[in-house]
Amino acid sequence: MAGWKSDDHPRASSGVDGECPLAKVPLFNMVWDFCMDYMHLVKVLLSGHLIPLLKCQRSLTPPIVAANPNRDRALAR
Repeated sequence: MAGWKSDDHPRASSGVDGECPLAKVPLFNMVWDFCMDYMHLVKVLLSGHLIPLLKCQRSLTPPIVAANPNRDRALAR
């Protein structure tokens, strides 16, 4: 791997150049404390799930019941 000062280091192409200051904030969780952005949430929810479902291009997935992990239809009824 290239050294930190080298132009070939991955930080030059990825834009990640050091530690995030939020990692130093006490009790701040980098996973749970960021709000989801509505642009990606709506795009995934609507275009990937809801619109195909309403156009009958996708069906509902039955829930996995703990007593029926293999999804045996005879047990589900």
